[in-house]
Amino acid sequence: MYTNWQRYRSSAKHQTAMATEVATSIALWKSAYESRSLSPFTVYTNPLIPVVMPELAREKAAEHKVHALTEEEESLWNYLELVRILEQRHFLYSNASLTRIPAALRLLVHLQELNLSENRLSTIPVEVATLPNLKRLFLHTNTLKMLPDFVRCENLELLDVHNNQLVSLPGGLGSCPRLQSLDAEKNRIPSFGDICNATTLQYLNLAFNQLKIVPSELTQLKLLQYLRLQKNPIVNLPPHIYHQGMAAVIDYLNEHASLDDRAQPSSIRSDFYEYFKSGHLSDLDVLATGDNSNYAVKVHSIIFATRIPALKQQIEAAMKTDKKTLHLGIPKEDLDILVRYAYSDYYEAPTLPKLSEEVIKSDTEMAKLESLRLSLVAAWRNTLLHTVELSKKFKLPHLAFMANRALGLAKEDPNVVTSTMLQDFKTLHESDFGHNISFKCSDEPDKPIISAHKVILCARSKYLRSLLTGGLIESTQSVVDMHEITHDTLKSIVEFCYTDDVAELNGETIMELMVKARLFGLDRLLAFVESVVGYSLDVFNVTSILSTAYLLELTRLAKATKFFVLSHWTQVTTDPSWLELDIQLRKRLIAVAAKWGIISDDQNLVPIDEQQAAPSQS
Repeated sequence: MYTNWQRYRSSAKHQTAMATEVATSIALWKSAYESRSLSPFTVYTNPLIPVVMPELAREKAAEHKVHALTEEEESLWNYLELVRILEQRHFLYSNASLTRIPAALRLLVHLQELNLSENRLSTIPVEVATLPNLKRLFLHTNTLKMLPDFVRCENLELLDVHNNQLVSLPGGLGSCPRLQSLDAEKNRIPSFGDICNATTLQYLNLAFNQLKIVPSELTQLKLLQYLRLQKNPIVNLPPHIYHQGMAAVIDYLNEHASLDDRAQPSSIRSDFYEYFKSGHLSDLDVLATGDNSNYAVKVHSIIFATRIPALKQQIEAAMKTDKKTLHLGIPKEDLDILVRYAYSDYYEAPTLPKLSEEVIKSDTEMAKLESLRLSLVAAWRNTLLHTVELSKKFKLPHLAFMANRALGLAKEDPNVVTSTMLQDFKTLHESDFGHNISFKCSDEPDKPIISAHKVILCARSKYLRSLLTGGLIESTQSVVDMHEITHDTLKSIVEFCYTDDVAELNGETIMELMVKARLFGLDRLLAFVESVVGYSLDVFNVTSILSTAYLLELTRLAKATKFFVLSHWTQVTTDPSWLELDIQLRKRLIAVAAKWGIISDDQNLVPIDEQQAAPSQS
């Protein structure tokens, strides 16, 4: 039974009165807001809020039930309500120590600019990426690790997320048809994601991240005018090319399109497979069965157990026996597949058979030829299906994926089932399982001992192979004393031997790491560190790095430093460090600068010690 009051509330007369009161209240709010007599950050309570914005009121009430709103949160809700009522296009709430944002933000459908920068946000509600009219989004200087996908942000033009902790770019940016500017500097981003599909992009800042590969797809960004990649460990785009500008970068990527992460094999694969073929330090015999019962393959137990975890217990048991022999109960062909996969992460699929020209041109009937062809195809297919079953038996999904891909049953996306090789050895490195060699640094005796597996180090570095197995006294020691190398540098070298990577580089020892990588014969690590240094050049460090590059004959780094000096001639040659550079190097650079028209021929004739007094730029 409705009361008289309830009947009145549902009547047309009451609705008309309420509409008039709401309209009057909104007009007063707008007037107060425009005259600055009403602050958006003032804590206030208005009984008309549930009437004007019932959905917003419900969400606020629901959140209040979960936890009592702090004064800062109450202020944020007030501002949200005000922006909603006034249909403001800008939501500016930066530097307010916010730790969370309500999902009710999605109700601000009129918003064109959202600024939540300089807060303490670790997450952003997915609703932010669904605002239909959003053009500019500022989220910089927070603690964000992930962002929602932006597949529905059709009007987004600018995204600023610099100075966060992002481990990837948000998905869907490549499908934003109006995106012009992306600033993601100072994060932990390892790849470009799908940003190279954003063909309207003009500004891209990914400096101070963990990028290693600049994809060839970057050439699709025809409108790109600004590209910043400093302080990244990029390995496929030489720093001297980058320092020459956008045109040089695009030309290089077009010419070397195959040097992306899908076509560039990791050196750990080739190193381990070559070391397996040498038979050095192998400690386990794996036997085939059937007609090839005498067929045995010598492997390294730690590598085999790491790559095929399903065999770990059997391998441990076999290593405790005198013969150190493992019977797998599979034929020779299957054993060869497992060994090749374990060491090189590779499966050599059989090629689809074809009838020879001689058979085709023979007098054999067409029906018989077709039958022969089908039988060959069936045999080929059965071979691949057998490999799939083999991989399932030993729980190797990546091997199964490669066999299915050869059959045409796997999707083209290479990330459907990714390789686990690097992760396998990273896990081994981080564990204490099977360590049989340790190192201590004589110059830092207080630092902890670094433990490792001798076979891993010997497979990766000829220097360490000679040290640990070459008949020197170190080959008899379980703890090797290392001289003239810092603990951080040795730790990075050992980490690289396992993972083909160095997660964190110490700025104070990076030059030492570059020198030691050359000594240890780790060419990939050397190229990696050279690239990091080359992307970290500035006016103050370039001359000292230039000297090191020429002294050690580091061609890539020498080119990078030369182009940097020539591109910043006035700043570099007026810095006091310029006069500390070897005089012959200065003469060579001045000659090149004159040849390129950076300085005049008359300046090229000025005595070398006077060159820094008045350098000029054309």
